[in-house]
Amino acid sequence: MNILKEIRQKKGLTQEEVASKLYLTTSAYQNYELDKAEPNIQTYIRLSGLYNKSIDELVGNELKYNSQQLECLEYISQLNQANLIQAIFYIKTLLLYQQQKN
Repeated sequence: MNILKEIRQKKGLTQEEVASKLYLTTSAYQNYELDKAEPNIQTYIRLSGLYNKSIDELVGNELKYNSQQLECLEYISQLNQANLIQAIFYIKTLLLYQQQKN
């Protein structure tokens, strides 16, 4: 099954609803799901926002994370901008410390 179709159906959206949200005709969006056309980068960016998926996921590149990495990503996604900047700084500091030990 086409990835875009699978994600759309899981979200409970119709092709018409997705097309409207992407400022496309329904037939243009249908062509993406039928693999008759490929979305351009602007459309992929809009799809990414609509489906809350990375472009990698939308094109079928599976990202493989272990459970600790997924847990970390979940925590990071909940941070506000100021705390995210602090977290990145802290992680960089840890990496520098780790490199110095090795």
